Amino acid sequence: MPRSSARAFLAVAVVCASGTERSPRGARLDRLAGRIAAGECFVATLAGARIEAGGSEVRILREAGDMRRAGSADLALPAGETAVWDGRFEIKAHRAGLAARPAEGHARELSRTERAVLKTLLPSARRALPAIVDRRGRVSCPTLVPDPRLALRSLVMTRLAGAVGMIRCEAEMGAWRKRPGHPRLEMCGRDEADR
Repeated sequence: MPRSSARAFLAVAVVCASGTERSPRGARLDRLAGRIAAGECFVATLAGARIEAGGSEVRILREAGDMRRAGSADLALPAGETAVWDGRFEIKAHRAGLAARPAEGHARELSRTERAVLKTLLPSARRALPAIVDRRGRVSCPTLVPDPRLALRSLVMTRLAGAVGMIRCEAEMGAWRKRPGHPRLEMCGRDEADR
């Protein structure tokens, strides 16, 4: 990719992974793009995203520390309504009394099955996943194991596809996601299309 295209793609990928709306600009973005192009191994943060680069692989994740600093509060999930949590997940609760919050600090409260799946993910990705908490304080993580009390869909890949021109209009989104062989991103070490 030409340097200007790589820089623009990095800015878009950071926004989509972090769930934010404001695209990063300036010297920090230029330095990161340059370090990636040079094949450096590093970890950096930018605009709510964590960038982990190592040789030919670059991971762009939600930075859990940014969620803490921004004071990511619980998001009440009214039954039957669709809500967007952290700009990255669309959640529709089928029951009343559920709330979404960052998974950080809730690993011990997850089911044995969820904890086993959690251990397979990158440590840097685990804390920024959504945790679902009910009125009794029970916790689940539907990105690890489906939760029948709600429907959850990641918005990251769809936002990225739209931002880079792979989706021209809203009507194409559903068809694009179902198309065999559509571009996929790995999300926390697992294919996002599996969620």
